Amino acid sequence: MKEKYDSFGRRILRNFVGFFTTRALSHLLGFLLVVYLARVLQPESFGTYGFLEAYGKLFYLLGTLGITSYGMREVAKTHDKEARLRVIKELGLLNFIFAVVAFVTFELLLPVMRVNEVTQRVGYIWGFGFFFIVFSFSWVFHGLEKMWKYGSFELLMTFIFLIGALLAIKGPEDLEKLAYIRNASIVISWLVVILLLKREFGADLYKDLDFTLLRSSFRHIKHILMFAAAFLFIQIYYNMDKIMLGYFKQESAVGQYQSAYKLVLGFIAFGNIISGSVMPIVSSSTDQNISQIVQRYLKIMILFIFPVIY
Repeated sequence: MKEKYDSFGRRILRNFVGFFTTRALSHLLGFLLVVYLARVLQPESFGTYGFLEAYGKLFYLLGTLGITSYGMREVAKTHDKEARLRVIKELGLLNFIFAVVAFVTFELLLPVMRVNEVTQRVGYIWGFGFFFIVFSFSWVFHGLEKMWKYGSFELLMTFIFLIGALLAIKGPEDLEKLAYIRNASIVISWLVVILLLKREFGADLYKDLDFTLLRSSFRHIKHILMFAAAFLFIQIYYNMDKIMLGYFKQESAVGQYQSAYKLVLGFIAFGNIISGSVMPIVSSSTDQNISQIVQRYLKIMILFIFPVIY
């Protein structure tokens, strides 16, 4: 029993190191990106950037509908490789359908929103990138507890975005160019994740992609919607303030608020990393083992939470 308990601790630590390293690097690069963009874009254009990011995150929820969290759980608890691959294909197909709906809705609502011409024009370009963020398979590696691969999508995307911004963005007039750079970074990172997925599952990844797959995929809808409802309220809480501020204040106010808010989110993200390291283990474990995992998880949370608070 003690040996199993220790193995849980090692898995949590291994997951945490991989998750924390990739996420910390992503946030560091993202912070540098925000600092640079806030300086060169000026408050008004940077406010447009912040508004579109917040606006897009709401459509990200519409596109994923909880698939990332539910998919991670299903991949973790399904130990048979063939059954696991079937689940990935079913959820991937649903994810694609939802991503198309989210993308079309994103684009159609822009003309009826009370935003200026620049925001609307850049928003059309912005929506293309959100489609690939929604239709990402990085959650598969989260369920497999391969945290380095799981974090590769966000890390690579942020790195390419930062390098592109440093090389090409010199002033507020480059906002449209920034949207194209962002989309390029997303698509390249998405292709890398697909290649990693192909390497993980081989040619079986493309087998049995037929109508029966679509029909069987609907068995997941009820469970997905439960996850979606929870995450919808969380994202509304995090992003509605910036969206509403964009209607009542100038873009410059949104930009200043966005810069300050990024600092607060850094501390919140730390707790998410710890819980994200434990969730695949909980999902793959039996009822008898969960109490041991929770005990180890609480000890780790206590160990890390006090330095963050104080």
